[in-house]
Amino acid sequence: MILVSKSKRIYSFLLIYSLLIVLSSCRKKEGTDWDTHWLGPLFRTSLTIQQIVPDTLMATDPNNVVHLYYDKVFKGTGFISTQQLPDTAILKYFTIPFGTVTLNPGDNFLDLTEESVMNFGALELSRLIVKTGIIDVKIVNKINKPVDVTYILPKSQKNGQPYTFNATIPAYTTANGGLYEASFAIEGYDFDLRGISGAYVNRLVTHLIANISTSAVGQAQINAADSLLVSLKLKNIVPYYAKGYFGHSLDTSSTSTNLNFFDRIIAGGFSLQEAKLNLDIKNGIGADLRANLLNFQSVNSQNGTVVSLQHSSVGQTINVHRATDNPFSPSQYSFEFNSSNSNLVHLLENMPNRFDYSYATELNPFGNIANGNDFVYPDKAIEARLTLDIPLHLSTNNLTLVDTIYLNKDSIKPHNSIQSAALKLIALNTFPFDAEVQFYLLDENLQKQEQLLSESRIKAATPDSDGKVRTAQESRLPANINHELLNKLLEKRKVLAVVTLNTINNPMKYKIYSDYKIDLKLTGNMLFNLQIK
Repeated sequence: MILVSKSKRIYSFLLIYSLLIVLSSCRKKEGTDWDTHWLGPLFRTSLTIQQIVPDTLMATDPNNVVHLYYDKVFKGTGFISTQQLPDTAILKYFTIPFGTVTLNPGDNFLDLTEESVMNFGALELSRLIVKTGIIDVKIVNKINKPVDVTYILPKSQKNGQPYTFNATIPAYTTANGGLYEASFAIEGYDFDLRGISGAYVNRLVTHLIANISTSAVGQAQINAADSLLVSLKLKNIVPYYAKGYFGHSLDTSSTSTNLNFFDRIIAGGFSLQEAKLNLDIKNGIGADLRANLLNFQSVNSQNGTVVSLQHSSVGQTINVHRATDNPFSPSQYSFEFNSSNSNLVHLLENMPNRFDYSYATELNPFGNIANGNDFVYPDKAIEARLTLDIPLHLSTNNLTLVDTIYLNKDSIKPHNSIQSAALKLIALNTFPFDAEVQFYLLDENLQKQEQLLSESRIKAATPDSDGKVRTAQESRLPANINHELLNKLLEKRKVLAVVTLNTINNPMKYKIYSDYKIDLKLTGNMLFNLQIK
């Protein structure tokens, strides 16, 4: 990971920036020409660990040792189906219970309070506060006069007021069938679902008032064949809060987490001194759970290698206590996997591009022991936080990284006056790694062609007895580029960078400190032809 970014910078300055300076200074003249040399430093720069590792992946400890850090939070409701409740509907058919009657406009003929059972699947809810949702209303009037309807949900309130809607249903005719349809938003309403007596669950209380409309012309003759058909559907209900008994259920789930630490590594490997993985779980559901981490695997898709986590928690069932409410407080559990109690280091040395894991959960394993007092805030239900801390205390063995570099099309154009370029890269290295650095031209099919550097080794610095480098190691890398190779580079504009890292005194492991760097200076001896015509 370290020298991939370095390779980009070396190449960019070595083969682009220096040539840009020289080529842009050359002009054709009239009359005569001669060869001349240009000798001098072309640039100075430094590569530090802060430039190489993205800030989002890096942290330093109090001793300034660099750590790779991964932190991800997963949230969900578990397997309790409260993220969105199933749509549920009631259908009521009202008729006149007494013979034929004559009614004047404004006369009442129905005033009825009743309860209906709502289907929420396995959930037995006594209370529901709606975050978002809709009530679809459909009323069919079989009476030959328009009807004024007031529909109230007396135990479903918002700001102390029950849900109420008023509508005038057109008279029944062959043409229109006396149909009324509408949808109403119900966010923020608090539904008491215990029924009229307060002793049940999933019971919605409704109050229907129906009068012959005051807009009706003349009297209405109503008999037993006349009726009102009322359909009420709760749709797309997302709860803010739900309470009741959530039932007993089992669930097994699998998921993956992608990693990009090792994306550019193509060969070799590394050995870590230590690493730590923390799994912190918060149960915000007011229900008891049993949980079992079935497996946790490090997957390297490039070579097909899978390494399974070995730890005492894997395959073991744990009892997870319910959260408490008023005030809300989740139950919390933490697990640490490290180099002493698990094979975590081996999982990371597998250079995974993802973690795969599966788990089993059991809801209310002891039944309805809370007597219908399970609760959930869906946006607080379950939270799992995965934190991975990898101190850069390691050794490398032919760890090879690659990158393809594309030359900016507008930066430099092929130039016939340059005859050759003898460049020398001087590196002062304080990292305890030897680095074999090579650049190759690529053809149109991205196949490797000519090599650009005749020597490629940047020597490692030598650590002191305490393992820390305090004196830089100098290396000098020549790069002789002739006219033909130079113009191929400018034509193809694609370069493959290959970097191989080896720790000195392998398998000795060294810490990487935040002040480690490589100081680079490029000097050049350019031969080019000046023409005056």
